[in-house]
Amino acid sequence: MKRRSLERGPGDDSGSPVRARNPRRWLLLLATFVAAGGCSAAGSSSKLAPTWLDLGTPNLTSFMGVPFGSSIDRVRDKLPDGDYETSPYGADAWRVQHVESGGVRYQEVVFEFSGNMGMQLAIAQFAPGDGASVLTELKHALGEPTALRPVSGASDPDALIARWELPHNERVTFNGPDKRVEMLGPAGSPLRHDLVLRRATAPATE
Repeated sequence: MKRRSLERGPGDDSGSPVRARNPRRWLLLLATFVAAGGCSAAGSSSKLAPTWLDLGTPNLTSFMGVPFGSSIDRVRDKLPDGDYETSPYGADAWRVQHVESGGVRYQEVVFEFSGNMGMQLAIAQFAPGDGASVLTELKHALGEPTALRPVSGASDPDALIARWELPHNERVTFNGPDKRVEMLGPAGSPLRHDLVLRRATAPATE
């Protein structure tokens, strides 16, 4: 009696022996299929998960080398010569004085923290005469402001108020007359009341 192979060709019910498939060839075909499927999945993921570059508008990520979302311990490590304080609404804050960054002199900088979201507000008082440099740096990093208005009809930076509204709810305000920059991070909404109170109690500038 003739022995029949257990592998038959497609639609082969004749019982005729057929040559066994090459296992190495099948492993090669399987690897090719898996690789092709992986590439397709990766391509789909990249389309479904937009990156910040897709937005076409710069985003606020850090100030003076301190990333938004940083813990107060990280800010103290970066800027150790400062003082801990509590904000008007009870948030943790870290205040530093007489610092310089990017060639700009800051008389005072306050970082505020919003619970587990970390640093979400930075308020910087720049030195007289540095307004033009600050405004130039902001435009270079964030593009043209969303709103720009002169105060008292003047057009120099010390008489301008500029605002940026960025895609992830970041808000930046340059106040030339008050020599102040305010930066609200993407999760900084709970600190807006603090910002209003700090504006109201800020010392007058010359």
